[in-house]
Amino acid sequence: MNKIIIAFILAFVATTVGAQEKNQPRDSVRVIGKVADMLTSQPVFDVECELMWAADSSLVDTLRTVTGDSNNKPTSFVMFHIKRLGLYILRMRKDGYETTDQLFEVKRFYREEEIVNLDKPFYMQKERNVTLGEVVVKATKVKFYVNGDTLVYNADAFELAEGSMLDALIQQLPGVELKSGGDIEVNGKHVDALLLNGKDFFNKDRRLMLDNLPSYMVKKVKAYDRSSEQLRMAGLPDDGNKEFVMDVQLKKEYSIGWIANAEAGAGTDDRFLGRLFALRFTPNSRLSFFANANNVSDDRKPGQNGDWSPLRQATGIRSVYDAGFDYNIDEKEGRWTTSGNVRTSYTEDDAEQHTTSENFLTGGNTFGRAYSKRHADNFKVSTNHEFNLYRRDKVLSYLGLQPNFSYSRQHSHGESASAVFDENVAEQWGKAWIDSIMAPNAGSLLLRHALNRTISQAKGNCHSLNTGVGANAVFRIPHNNRFVFNASGNIGFSDEKRHAYDHYQLDYPSSGTPTDRRNRYDLNTNRNLNYGGSIGVRRTEIGCLQLSTDYIFSHVNRETNRSLYLLHLLENFDGELGTLPSANELYKTLDTGNSNQAEHTDDIHRLRFGYDYNSSRRHSWNLIRQFRGNVEVRFERNQLDYQRGHLDTLFHRNMAFVQTDGDWRLFTRDQKKVFEVNFNTRISAPGMTYLLNIRDDSDPLRIVLSNPQLKNPQRYHLGTSYRRVLSGERLWNVSGSVNLAPRSIAMATLYDKQTGIRTVTPQNVNGNWDAHLGGGYNTPLDHSRHLSLSTKTNLDYYRSVDLISTTPAIPSRSIVGSYYANEALSLTYRPNAKLQVKGVGNVHYQHSTSDRTERLRVGELGSGIFETINVLDFDYGLTAQVELPWSLQLATDLTMYSRRGYADHAMNTNELVWNARLSKRFLHGNLICMLDGFDLLGNLSNVHRTINAQGRTETWNNVTPRYALLHVVYRLNKQPKKK
Repeated sequence: MNKIIIAFILAFVATTVGAQEKNQPRDSVRVIGKVADMLTSQPVFDVECELMWAADSSLVDTLRTVTGDSNNKPTSFVMFHIKRLGLYILRMRKDGYETTDQLFEVKRFYREEEIVNLDKPFYMQKERNVTLGEVVVKATKVKFYVNGDTLVYNADAFELAEGSMLDALIQQLPGVELKSGGDIEVNGKHVDALLLNGKDFFNKDRRLMLDNLPSYMVKKVKAYDRSSEQLRMAGLPDDGNKEFVMDVQLKKEYSIGWIANAEAGAGTDDRFLGRLFALRFTPNSRLSFFANANNVSDDRKPGQNGDWSPLRQATGIRSVYDAGFDYNIDEKEGRWTTSGNVRTSYTEDDAEQHTTSENFLTGGNTFGRAYSKRHADNFKVSTNHEFNLYRRDKVLSYLGLQPNFSYSRQHSHGESASAVFDENVAEQWGKAWIDSIMAPNAGSLLLRHALNRTISQAKGNCHSLNTGVGANAVFRIPHNNRFVFNASGNIGFSDEKRHAYDHYQLDYPSSGTPTDRRNRYDLNTNRNLNYGGSIGVRRTEIGCLQLSTDYIFSHVNRETNRSLYLLHLLENFDGELGTLPSANELYKTLDTGNSNQAEHTDDIHRLRFGYDYNSSRRHSWNLIRQFRGNVEVRFERNQLDYQRGHLDTLFHRNMAFVQTDGDWRLFTRDQKKVFEVNFNTRISAPGMTYLLNIRDDSDPLRIVLSNPQLKNPQRYHLGTSYRRVLSGERLWNVSGSVNLAPRSIAMATLYDKQTGIRTVTPQNVNGNWDAHLGGGYNTPLDHSRHLSLSTKTNLDYYRSVDLISTTPAIPSRSIVGSYYANEALSLTYRPNAKLQVKGVGNVHYQHSTSDRTERLRVGELGSGIFETINVLDFDYGLTAQVELPWSLQLATDLTMYSRRGYADHAMNTNELVWNARLSKRFLHGNLICMLDGFDLLGNLSNVHRTINAQGRTETWNNVTPRYALLHVVYRLNKQPKKK
């Protein structure tokens, strides 16, 4: 490995030096200038330009503007090469603007200066209005188009229900998939950041903007690649390492003034909803405030996509009280920016769960029943801030500071019970099975068939604090664009203390083993101090190639302490749950075998060599080739100071890894065709406690052992994709990937069928891998674009290797291969702005096989060898939004959810779900009254069933019941008076 590292370094140095020698007699420079509207100073995109020599008006070059970023805002640039100093004329043409000739001068450029940034923009003036004869124009709003390398969606082209927020708009965009948690994909490409007018919002908390920003404020939604913030702030060339962002652009009337959106509602079953969202905008500042209170436990709205799937139903009942504000200020001259936010929240969760399970084991299956009920409340306050200073012509081009702080507190209490049987006898109890399991004295069925039974009551609390600060800087040599230097540093601290109390009872009814009763107090503390930094240099351009070298250092010190006290060992102590004896008495009950003190110290050094080849830097070809990536050499020194029972050890470990990342892209200059291949390799080390001689039996039904023979797991990824945007609002994409995971770590399980006790040991296994093939297509089906089709297909294969045995020998390999096919299809009909109807259908198919041929039962008693699993879940339905007379609007969805192919016939179900919203506008649309009905037919099940080759599980969760909600939305938009 050392030879590889040395060879790469020598090649890097030789390439740099050779390229410098080749570029010594430089005779041209690249000039970059902005193109903007004379009146508004906003960028003007897609401008045709002619560069002429001023002395004789001879043509030097013809070109077109490109879209980029400046100070986090989309900007239009003109870029060209000149070979001599002097006066030039730039002639600019664009429909709707007057043809403009603008004179500028390049007085000098330095030997190492490859790029000259012009201080003043090139301004264009709109054409004057001309009175024409009467013309009748019938237009259809374009849903999306491509502008340079940016995919632009027109928000006004999508019909949404009254009161809809940003999430409803995002779900409508062709080629866009909004997943739970706020993850977004555009044509199969993951969105790294969701922006508001080019700026981050609430520290990139997507759900806040998705749930609180009203959709009526949005003009456009853009998707594009942007370069790193350090380079954008310093005005330096792109280094090829971009992130893919979705930028929500507000309408012009919301660019200055106050905007507020307030909502309040109440419904059946004590449901309530309250929301306030306010924005104050100027061209150089933004201040936003939000407050939210509700107990509806769900963020889906009637009439959106009909996605009230039982698989997606929110479980438990949650009450949320959340508030915060966010600010962003740009100095008018562009010399500094500052932004930040403060947020506080309080949540209450009430969750109840009933589980029925069957474990497929050699020699006969076991059956389980479990019950749990828990209440938790959590308070959290957090704040994040950022200050950026940038000076393009100075040695220190950019300086950024990012402090952060958060504190949280949680309290919880609950109860649970479970039992494992050698036969499926719990059905004989019917609905009384919970009372039977929790009864202090075991009944006849428990005595005959229960391998084990547990009853527990628990409570606890936790406090945690996190704080830190980061700093970034970019340095440059004056009048030298070839080398850029960067440096960063960070320091962070966290502290957590967790108290847990429980009264626990374990018995083995069928074997007659004495009951194990425990009164436990578990105290865990975690303290973490980390700091680090990096320095790097980037060779900006060597022909079409850029090279970079970075050194990154990080130090992490973690102190953990677990003290497990067995209070039942005290003869005269019979305290209530959550009470403790005196300190002296408490110390006597310490379970030394399961308590530990540990101090982890990790010092990590990384050398990263990056490369980025982009043919567009030197050629005007329409087809652009780009190859970029890095090779990283990581050196780690890990130290563990560990005490547990009689074990007291100081453990050192030194390791070196080589990891790679890379992607090759072939795309047209307008980004309408993009082909990409990417790869990466990852190597990691197992946790150090896995390598010590440790036995953890704090859970008597799950004993965890260590394994000093573990090897480093590896992971290899290879992926490819092709995206294309066609004329007429058509776009499609296809992608594929393969992931290999040799030497992955599996928890080998030895299952004792007499007691139900599992003994698990980490072991390396080979043979885990998965593959993916998918694609999507969106197109209008008629010339007027009233009818459009969207389809998305995914085919996946997972090969997983488990280790499990019921005899005290080396666990046997269990290989399970699962094929998944998923198809999502939608057909949208929108003849006018008053009606939109969408038909939706989804199919999910699973086919699983195994090499295990011993007696396994899948859902049915008495079956012989392993039975191949073929199950099908599918749903189909309609969503509609209709404008009615008297300013009324109806939004509704009706969907049938079906399951087929399960051996347990109770799992083959049909559930017809209907949701609806009726709204009425008042005060010119500024006041809206809405009546929502959720699960009007009462068919939505709160039972979730899963089945695979390892077992079958049926889970019941308490959920928000069907209800009606009446709520009112008021909009306020206050703008300055026109002078």
